[in-house]
Amino acid sequence: MNKAIISNITQTKNGIETEKVQKRKKWIKYLQQHSYHINISRNGKQQIIKWTKNIRISKATVDNIISDNTW
Repeated sequence: MNKAIISNITQTKNGIETEKVQKRKKWIKYLQQHSYHINISRNGKQQIIKWTKNIRISKATVDNIISDNTW
């Protein structure tokens, strides 16, 4: 054990990236390529914010929504 090993845990002792780092990079690349950007107007954003401030949902309703896996 030495400081170099502890400070650079993304590589093996031979300087090769670990499998987990490689998989994480692939996952990030996939997410970036498949991201969905929503274009919404300023007015639309304000309406959503207003709605979230005024809406009240019971715990039972939230539990039902979470447990419903058909959507």
